[in-house]
Amino acid sequence: MTSNRFVFKGLKTGTLLAAALLLFIFALAGCAKPPEPPVTPPEEPPVEVVFEKDSLSALLPADIGYTWIYNGFAEYGHTMTLDAIIESEDSSVYEISGEMADMSGGEGNLDVALTLKYILSGNSLVQEKTEEMMLDSKFDQLTLIKMPFEVGTTWTEDVVDPETGDEVTLNSTIEAAEMVDGAMQYTVRYIDAASDYYEVRVIREGAGVISVEKLLELTGGDFPASYFLFMGGMLEQVTMDLYFATPDADGVLPEPRTVLVADGAVAKAAVQELIWGPQSPDLYPTIPEGTQLLGITIDSGICTVDFSQEFLDNHPGGSAGELMTLGSIVQTLKQFDGIDKVQILVEGRIGETLGHVLLDEPLE
Repeated sequence: MTSNRFVFKGLKTGTLLAAALLLFIFALAGCAKPPEPPVTPPEEPPVEVVFEKDSLSALLPADIGYTWIYNGFAEYGHTMTLDAIIESEDSSVYEISGEMADMSGGEGNLDVALTLKYILSGNSLVQEKTEEMMLDSKFDQLTLIKMPFEVGTTWTEDVVDPETGDEVTLNSTIEAAEMVDGAMQYTVRYIDAASDYYEVRVIREGAGVISVEKLLELTGGDFPASYFLFMGGMLEQVTMDLYFATPDADGVLPEPRTVLVADGAVAKAAVQELIWGPQSPDLYPTIPEGTQLLGITIDSGICTVDFSQEFLDNHPGGSAGELMTLGSIVQTLKQFDGIDKVQILVEGRIGETLGHVLLDEPLE
């Protein structure tokens, strides 16, 4: 017979060993180093956006009263004037008002007024507008350009289509940066990430937006439409005489005209009016068709006028015609103070000839 005492004794010994082992494990656990909490990397300080005031404001006119006149697609036009510049520590707001040309002749019963703001803050120029028929962005708020002003600068922006209320993602890029007439000029393209819609703007230092192209979305189909800056500056009306050819081609006669002049550039305005031709049916144009004014300067009494190649290529010729062309230019320009002689260039070249007259020295 097996002894109950022996079994009990064996069980008691096993239990004591198990209890001792558990105590040993608990002791080790109590002495173990508690796990360290996960290390959280320090938060990076927010990137400070510096207000690039000087660079941004260089894109826009600085004078209150500056006026833009735009012309474009299908006799479109609008005029707007800089009313105020509101400065603060971290932004500048250019407040602008104007109106669209009423292409309906007053029959459309549309509101032709517009208000617009150019907001400069951080490294961006933002446009906000309120209007009913402006041929501009279909978005009421849009970032026009961002720094750095370099080819390849890109940004993505979520804007709202006011007609549908839908959010639209635009991908924008500076496509060109070039010096034109002594000022930097930037071409920016804005593309809808989810459709064919696009806009393109050309922005020039000192003038702001000088042209806009967009995809005009109509029920009958989509097609590009655009407008451009016809004239910009501090505008005033100046009365002057413009000389055009007589019907008998025996000389030139004055046609009085009141002309809109930008920034006091009366000579430039006068030559441009000569290119457009007379208003009177009794007078005839003297500048060849297609001629463009490339530049005009005044120095030491000499007004230098630079015409495009069409000035030579499209001239009808003949000594009488040549004299009327040159006479109309010289007599028109000499009426202004500070101009005694006129030097004519063609595509920047001196010494060209219309056929019988050599343009190698100033005319008077």
